[in-house]
Order: sequence, then structure tokens, then C-alpha cells
Amino acid sequence: PWETVSDPVSDVTLTIAAGLDGEALHLLDNTAGAQAELIQEFDPVTQVVVDYYMRSDNADHEGVFVMLGGDVGSDYTLSFGNESGGSGRRGWIGLFGGSGGWIVPEFLEYEEGRWYHVRRTLDAANDEGTFYVAAVDDNGDDIASKSYTHSIGSNYVNNTVDRVYVWTSGSQKADAYLDSLSITEYDPPSNTAPVAYYPFDGDASDASG
Repeated sequence: PWETVSDPVSDVTLTIAAGLDGEALHLLDNTAGAQAELIQEFDPVTQVVVDYYMRSDNADHEGVFVMLGGDVGSDYTLSFGNESGGSGRRGWIGLFGGSGGWIVPEFLEYEEGRWYHVRRTLDAANDEGTFYVAAVDDNGDDIASKSYTHSIGSNYVNNTVDRVYVWTSGSQKADAYLDSLSITEYDPPSNTAPVAYYPFDGDASDASG
């Protein structure tokens, strides 16, 4: 099961709601200063793809961060929505580097209420990483998209990741939906193996079999 590790979480509501296809995890935080952090661990891997769908319903609120991690630290992530003190980030999806700050603060403009497809590839064996983000149309198909490739940082080279974080910022409000989160190991890219799959249909259990 997912582990809740942050405190306080009393002002953050976690529910199962209507999603892109079936149901989704809804994270609602109307109080700046509250924070929810969920962690799911899996067997350590060096080459992994995290794929999910995100919808943020309020550009004045920050979306939900989805981030890989391991014993050496946490990975880069995407931020949906408002960032206090930043110029031009309201209504944008930004690429965030944790303690390194913003990498690309205006990565892709987003619309409130629209689903977005996000794919993060992390290759710790070769110091490579990519982000892919696409708006999704009413049929569930990717339309406008953008990709970004970068090194992953010395901490992760030849190390492993073994957990995925889903969390809301403690400094921003959040109103976002997360759907169909999958974790897949690959080596090489043509040879893949499912690690976990969370459709959030009825609950937050692993449906990968």
C-alpha cells in the first residue's frame, strides 16, 4: 500500500473521483501550509519509465508533484500551476529540479480542467533522462506535446531508484487529479517489464498483476 509520510495531512483530502478513463486519485488542499506526501516503494531499478495522466482544475493552485527517488535523493519533477514569487508561471507546467530550483519554469502552457499525459524516463546507467508532456483531447489522444532531454545528475549515475512520491507542496494549495500511473523497467528500451500500475479505480492498489 501507499504510505503517507507527511504531517500535517488533515487539511488535504484524498479521494477517488471520476478520471480520464474510469476513476482517478483526487488530491485537494485548500490550505497553504498543509502537505500530503505518499510513497510507494518497488524493487530497485536503474532504467525506469513513469507514465501517468494529470489534471489541474485551478491555475491559482499548484498541481501534484510525481517524483522518483532512491537512497541518493529525489529526481526532477513537473509542477502544474502557480508558483509564488515567480513571473509568468501561473497556468504553466514547469520542470523543477528540487534543491536546484527551476530548470524550465515555462515548459508547456496548460488549460484548467484538461488532462495531460506525462512520461518520465530515467536511465541511471547512462546518465540520461527525458520528460514528455502532451495535452489530451476528448478521445484520450495526445495532441500538443513537448519533450525535454537532460543529464540526470551525478547522484544517480550507477545508482538505483526504488520509490515514487506523490505529494502536494506545503507552500501552495493544490487541486489535481492523478490517473493511470505506471512504472516500467527497461533494458534495453525494447525489453520492458512492468513494475507497478495504479489505475486508481476504486482504490490505490497495484493492478499490474
